[in-house]
Amino acid sequence: PAFLGLNRDLNAAIAAETARQPRLAELAGVPIRIVFGDRDRYLNPGVARSLQALIPGSRLTLLPARHYVQVDRPAEVSREIRAVTAPR
Repeated sequence: PAFLGLNRDLNAAIAAETARQPRLAELAGVPIRIVFGDRDRYLNPGVARSLQALIPGSRLTLLPARHYVQVDRPAEVSREIRAVTAPR
C-alpha cells in the first residue's frame, strides 16, 4: 500500500513535468554540470545524455561508478561542483 500510495499520481506528475520541459532552455548560460556513473544500470549514460540534450550548454561527465556516483567517486564529483562554484 505504501508504494502504491507514493505512485498514485505518477502519470499526472510525469505529464506536468513534461509540460515544463521547454523551460529548461532558460538555463542557457548557467554553468551546469551533469555527473553520472557510467555503470549505472538505472540512470544510465543514455539517460545522462538525454538530460544534457535538454539543457543548452550543460556539461556531462561520466565517471567510473554506479548509481551513487557521489559515494563511489567523491573527489571527482567534488571537483565538478567546485568548477561551477569557483569564483571567477
